[in-house]
Amino acid sequence: MHSLPPPNPVPPPPPAPAPSQAPSRASARLIAGVVAVALVVGAGVLLLIRDDETATGDSTTSSVAGTTATTSDSTVAVPTSSTVFTEGPPAGGTVVVPDGALDLGDGVYLPIDAAVELTGDDPYTLTNSTSASTMIVQVVRREPGEDPNVLLQEYIDIFDGDYTLVSYLPSETQPPGVDGHDTLRFSRVAYMLYQPELEYPNVVGEVAMWMRNDGLTILADTYGSSASPISDGAFDAMIDSLAAAPSLGAPAEWFPAKSTMPDTVHQGADLPFNRARRLLLPAGFQVSARSDFSITASNGDDTVSVAATLQVGDRAAAHGIATELLTGQYTAVGVGSFVPTGSGQLTFDKASWSGTDGDGAAVTGEVWLQFDDVSQTVVVVVIAHRTAEWDANEMVMMVASVAGSGPAAAGSAGGA
Repeated sequence: MHSLPPPNPVPPPPPAPAPSQAPSRASARLIAGVVAVALVVGAGVLLLIRDDETATGDSTTSSVAGTTATTSDSTVAVPTSSTVFTEGPPAGGTVVVPDGALDLGDGVYLPIDAAVELTGDDPYTLTNSTSASTMIVQVVRREPGEDPNVLLQEYIDIFDGDYTLVSYLPSETQPPGVDGHDTLRFSRVAYMLYQPELEYPNVVGEVAMWMRNDGLTILADTYGSSASPISDGAFDAMIDSLAAAPSLGAPAEWFPAKSTMPDTVHQGADLPFNRARRLLLPAGFQVSARSDFSITASNGDDTVSVAATLQVGDRAAAHGIATELLTGQYTAVGVGSFVPTGSGQLTFDKASWSGTDGDGAAVTGEVWLQFDDVSQTVVVVVIAHRTAEWDANEMVMMVASVAGSGPAAAGSAGGA
């Protein structure tokens, strides 16, 4: 395995064939039926273009009777995206790209596995139907010593407003040393895109970057299953080529990058126990209650409560706390067995439950929890439905937005 993982879509949900097209990644001024936005990227210009059709547009929210959703891995088809990268002056030196490898520019290359379908032209889209995952990849030049959160945010800004709901986890920057190369550092942001058609799960992905200390950077957007679309060998070769590529200039000291929540246009409510994090609020949801360690939001029919507890001894105790939270809010509560669901940063224990609300109405729902055995904290999400129909994908988006948000959550990730 890699000392630092390839750009697997980290965290939330679920299986379907890999999409043959990349997610939409732009929204700006209309030009002859095409939307385009230009970003200054080091010595070049990153121009992202997509069809005028947005990813979700004005689609109405679906609901499904008694539907539940899990956070297993999955992919769905999403609209086309294309990008043009205008190169700056060529880097010094000559690199021979091996046969069967994709030339990403500036001496960086990626071997193409037999299972991978390649489309696009800088950035390139690699789709692997076997792994059910897709990667959009390109090489860009950045300012040496730049905060990696700057590039991650610039990329997120391109697609954030195109979707009805988007959930993010805090950025993570690991210490230098990717695959043993002290000149390389890895940063990433995991995201989830809401899918209004409930026969499909939400789309989970990750924006990742591998920056060299002179600014040469691989930028990748990977989505689909938790399996990488490229093999370990192909990933290692790509990283080795980045480390060995001709120099762009003098290296710089690493920026002391901090874990940061991406800016987003989507509405949310601050978590009282972690003001750096927010509970995503779909249309119609409003905060109905708040305390020092809990927050509740409701749309009238569905209620989502998030609570955090400190000094929890073990996972069994965490399950007990979740059950106590349920019985403290509802009566005649019956709780099923907790089972693990999801992967990576969005691994939860989840159980179904039923009970009676304060006004006598029958309610059903799910209780999700994340237990951190290092900090001994637990975050519990209680979902209650007063009707037989609800939007399961909205519920998953709200749960995903508070993953890893316990009071002891790290405030920094990476640095020099």
